[in-house]
Amino acid sequence: MALRDPLYDGMVRIVVTPTWAKLIDFETTLPSAVEELVRQRAERERLARR
Repeated sequence: MALRDPLYDGMVRIVVTPTWAKLIDFETTLPSAVEELVRQRAERERLARR
């Protein structure tokens, strides 16, 4: 297959219009997974100081 050969017979444009959006403000709210990692690190550091 030559590089100039098209991969497809044609192309189409797909437009998606969301019906809602959610804003996540990381300055005031951490995702739960990040909160858990912070908690685990703090616990490890606390145990290491003993």
